[in-house]
Amino acid sequence: MKPQFLSKLLIIVFISLIFSGCSYRDSEEAFTLQRKFLMGTIVEVTSNSDQAAKIVFDTFKRLDEKLSHFKSSSPVAELNRDGIVSADKELLDLIVESLRISEESSGTFDITIGPLSDIWKKAIKGKELPPHKEIKKARELVDWKQVSVDRENGLIKFKKAGMKIDLGAIAKGFAVDIAVEKLKAAGISSALINAGGDIYCLGKKFNRPWKIAVRHPEKEGKFSQVFSLVDRAVATSGDYEQFFTLGGKRYSHIVDPRTGYPIDSRISSVTVVSDRAMTSDALATAIFILGEKKGLALADKFEGIEVKIISR
Repeated sequence: MKPQFLSKLLIIVFISLIFSGCSYRDSEEAFTLQRKFLMGTIVEVTSNSDQAAKIVFDTFKRLDEKLSHFKSSSPVAELNRDGIVSADKELLDLIVESLRISEESSGTFDITIGPLSDIWKKAIKGKELPPHKEIKKARELVDWKQVSVDRENGLIKFKKAGMKIDLGAIAKGFAVDIAVEKLKAAGISSALINAGGDIYCLGKKFNRPWKIAVRHPEKEGKFSQVFSLVDRAVATSGDYEQFFTLGGKRYSHIVDPRTGYPIDSRISSVTVVSDRAMTSDALATAIFILGEKKGLALADKFEGIEVKIISR
């Protein structure tokens, strides 16, 4: 999720892993929890393999160098600067999947939200609402249909000058998925990755499914649902804790790319379970923006999706 306009750095997903302590033993296997700050969030790895954490952390470091629009040497920063970039298969795959989700979600998920991201970040920092004409101008540069992907020649380019992509709403989920692939290739069959609320449960823990509890947004100390997951991902988007106030008015931190303004929704939170963290990541935000009826219709377009929506 996780917001699009703030690279999802401000969204706090209240997901509790049901285990106690950072290290514990059951039968003959010890599971340990290691954490590191990467890609703008805390990445946690729980596994009975002493290799798992290093594999995950190394994957996140590598992908941060590639996907961050803040790093001037990254392909994403180059694309935003020059309007065209040579890309490897990994980045091409991510952009193609992002554009597919944009199409299916009617543009509620849109990686070209970069110009709007810049405006609202500046507004929050300066504690002043951006002028409508500024938002309107930026909105004209937000259109996933104006991104061209040439797989044969390995190129990504913009059809309009001034466009920018911001992968904040999908990058961490994508990194989780790539890390899971690396773990499997190393023969690791049991691990849990939590990247700021983008979670993947690999295999089982002590021959039982991993238990993931999602905090209820309206009931302090209560859970809205407990998931039993094996080889599945889960992510949550919501505005019940993260919002900002400008001009005496409360605004959601999630911006609708179609309007350029923060979404005003009756929904408190959306939790999505799927086979891939990047899918859960992107759809949680898109469903939040679309609302319950259209959001569930969107979920039906994807196989193996489970959605939990909490309304006010």
